[in-house]
Amino acid sequence: MREKINDLIQLFCEALSIEANYEKEQGGKPYRLFNMQCLGKDDGGWIYIFESEVELFLPDGLPIRIEKFKKFYGEILACSGYELVLLLKTELIEAEELYYLYCEPWEILLELQRKLINLSETPNFGKLSLAYQAVCASQKLVNQASQKLLHKGQEKAIQFAQDNPVSFIWGPPGTGKTETLAKIAFSHYKNGKTVLILSHSNVAVDTAIERIDRIYQNEYQPGEIVRYGYPRINSVRSHSYLTTYKLVLNNNPDLKRRVEELRKIIEKLKNDINVRNTKAKIDKELHDVNEEIKEKEREIINNSKIIATTLSKATIDTTISNILFDAVLLDEASMAYIPQSFYAASLARKNITYFGDFLQLPPIAQKEDDSKVENWLMRDIFEQAGIKHCLENETYHPLMVLLDVQRRMDPKISTFINCYIYKDLLNDSEDIIQKTKPIVEREPFRKRSFVSIDLTPFPSICHQDGSYSRYNIFSAFFSVLLALSGLLDQNDSIGIITPYSTQSKLLRSILQDLMGKDLRNSPIYASTVHQFQGSERDIIIFDTVDSYRLKRPGILLTRKKNDNALRLINVAVSRAKGKFILISKQDYWSQRLNSNMTLFHLFKYSKDILANMENDQLLDFIRNLNLPKKYQEVIKVFLGTNIDELIKEIEEAQESIYCSIPDSFQYLSQNWIEAISEALSRNVDLQIRTENPNRFPLNWEEYIITDSFSWTPLIIIDKKITWFGFPKIDSNDSVNILIRFKGEKTAKTILSLMQVKITRNSVSDKNSRLAMFIIKNFQCPECNKNLSLIKNSRGNPFLGCSSYPECNFTQPFTVEILNSYIQMVKLRCSRCGSRMRGSRGKYGFFVGCSSYPQCREIISIWKL
Repeated sequence: MREKINDLIQLFCEALSIEANYEKEQGGKPYRLFNMQCLGKDDGGWIYIFESEVELFLPDGLPIRIEKFKKFYGEILACSGYELVLLLKTELIEAEELYYLYCEPWEILLELQRKLINLSETPNFGKLSLAYQAVCASQKLVNQASQKLLHKGQEKAIQFAQDNPVSFIWGPPGTGKTETLAKIAFSHYKNGKTVLILSHSNVAVDTAIERIDRIYQNEYQPGEIVRYGYPRINSVRSHSYLTTYKLVLNNNPDLKRRVEELRKIIEKLKNDINVRNTKAKIDKELHDVNEEIKEKEREIINNSKIIATTLSKATIDTTISNILFDAVLLDEASMAYIPQSFYAASLARKNITYFGDFLQLPPIAQKEDDSKVENWLMRDIFEQAGIKHCLENETYHPLMVLLDVQRRMDPKISTFINCYIYKDLLNDSEDIIQKTKPIVEREPFRKRSFVSIDLTPFPSICHQDGSYSRYNIFSAFFSVLLALSGLLDQNDSIGIITPYSTQSKLLRSILQDLMGKDLRNSPIYASTVHQFQGSERDIIIFDTVDSYRLKRPGILLTRKKNDNALRLINVAVSRAKGKFILISKQDYWSQRLNSNMTLFHLFKYSKDILANMENDQLLDFIRNLNLPKKYQEVIKVFLGTNIDELIKEIEEAQESIYCSIPDSFQYLSQNWIEAISEALSRNVDLQIRTENPNRFPLNWEEYIITDSFSWTPLIIIDKKITWFGFPKIDSNDSVNILIRFKGEKTAKTILSLMQVKITRNSVSDKNSRLAMFIIKNFQCPECNKNLSLIKNSRGNPFLGCSSYPECNFTQPFTVEILNSYIQMVKLRCSRCGSRMRGSRGKYGFFVGCSSYPQCREIISIWKL
């Protein structure tokens, strides 16, 4: 067996090396962070929340550093799409607009690899027998699977985990997996066993330890059950004895007093530049105190009975990896790599229990096209053990227990996942209808728990960005309108789920303009499916995004490999407690699905239960949406052909007008043409992107860019007011609808997605040699893109980043820059042949003859 285990570890290590090397090749570059907010100071340091310009998938507990003039070290507390919560060891005293995040997520893989190699070399072979049994021996029990023997229920799971060295607890959505885990952990505790609880995320670890405390708070002594690492949930962080850090301070009053005194001194000194040496000395003292605290934390862990921490920390931190526990409980095991599940089992003497749902989201690996990565890092322990295979053959693995009673979803929601995903193995709790009734009876669409909205009559048009992620501006606005309707009827937990990260980014921008920049406590939350796993909402709005004019739907909702589409749709539907709303362009999908696709069954189920909304019902919803004034000032919907408000805002434009006009529009009203012409006469910057430039006035030629991807009817005024739906597209769309949205964040995001780079009067003409000189010789110090020569609204030059609006860096244009160009091209006076030189006069920059005043030749810099 020793040889078999070593061979298995060798396979794990090869897969981990391939993935780590691939991540190194693809990564290694900093992530740009902005919109920094300080959430406060706590025992472990300072907590900050940032936004990222790209969606991130980084593990909790990952060591990081951020840089902007100085380096700041810390770790990731939570990573949720575009939002990142960091714990930093030192304070960011001066807030900057932009920071750079550096991290090496592959280091966790390499550390896991090192741990596995050490295990293969250990003389204590018995330590690995349980791990081998979990990963390999359990697979052989597939032959003992039965069509009749299905272990199910919470009580069965608790007893089964006590009696069996290896057990798998299958917890479909809403079946009480966390409660079961807490009761199993405490059952081990009462039997005199030491227990390690592991999970991927800080939130999951906090939830588990908090649940144990809530159920059994009077049945254990402080210090016997602890959370190791920094908690994400406030109630755990503030608890007097649940965290090892708080426990150390409360058990050592003198140490606690020293920490408080040192921090007060640092707070007083932080703005005094004359006491740097004193501050350095105090920092050193604080570091020494923290090391003392860590040593006492290790003592607590060595004496505790139940310890909860993240899988990353258990891999990196020797405080955990050097201990052998009687029982290990791995939560979210269906999202863990198989080598991680093996490693977790290697920390157990007697029992390893895996919790998860192999029909929800799988482990994520980047090197998808490698067979070793696919086999070991893209499958989970449930599939490796043969549990999924058994279910596909309508049999049940002897080591599996199913939690079969769901207590979350209204029956019309749960029926879909039960019939089409869980093979009728789930039951609704007896009180579920009563629990969800208040949500069902509220807006939007009262007394309906399952709703399907067909966007076929509306101008719902799908694009893809440079990374091939997709977005749909109309469906994003409509999803937010539905969410606002729910919010105004006392629903305070609403989720908008989309398959695509770019649509998620657009939705977040809309919500930030509506609800404020800080969305952490917003009752409406929008993100990709991956960020919703493990959570629930009163209402879920599922925006499928895909539509014309893209020929094929994206693979996220149609991919059969690894059941990816099935898992994604399962998670989306099963987050809803009382109301699930499906948004789609159904005539687009009807020609692109076959009967073995999960999305096909979702549409069919909607039709079977009469969940589809009629066009008149949708129009009534829009007409009757009585938004408060604070929301109407941001978003407003117009039905019909009246465009008076649009014309008025064009006439009031101060800086710029951007138009995206498809070739398929019906007509351009004379009022609109006159309003645009009048704006041009006021020197308002204009850009029109269109498929067919021949349908516009001839004197607009210089403002028009031919763009075969200008599919969306859209106007953006002064980079803050977005009008969607003008001009009306001449197609099957039967509804005249205009949406006005006022918000700089949203306008900026849309301009970025549509790759509008010329909105700042960038001097990009190929005949402008000065502009080309700037592009070739000046680089943005923040993002390393080229700088461009820009003309502001007053006609004055400055240098701006060519990646605007993603990067807002600017720097002044100077006489020195101008003369550097003149010297390079050896510019001579066309009249007298003397050298030309740059100057700055009363009316701005110009190039004049060096023989002035004998020669008065002058050239505008815009003609260079």
